Amino acid sequence: YVETRHRLYARVLESAQEKLAAQQKRVASGQSKNEMVSWWLDTIERRCEAYLLERGYDFDAVPANYIDERPRDMELVRRNLALVQRVLSSADKSADGTCRGSGGETPETSGGSISS
Repeated sequence: YVETRHRLYARVLESAQEKLAAQQKRVASGQSKNEMVSWWLDTIERRCEAYLLERGYDFDAVPANYIDERPRDMELVRRNLALVQRVLSSADKSADGTCRGSGGETPETSGGSISS
């Protein structure tokens, strides 16, 4: 019985050491940082898009190939511009410097794709 328990604990410790070594390798190679940065940039992009959509921004106002194709509605482009200017102006006036609408998300709480 004691020998069986000893082997079990040895396997558990070995597994933990392997996981730790793999995690150390990811940190040393910069992979963890790259994953965190990628997650954070994706989160910022999603939240900014949602924020603008809630306020009426139309992401289709300017075509993807705007160099060759004119916007279908210049008034819509002007409204988008005015909205962005108001958002930036209100951000400049923010006394505490915090990002309004931030839910305090982290990779762990958001269900993000950062692996541990």
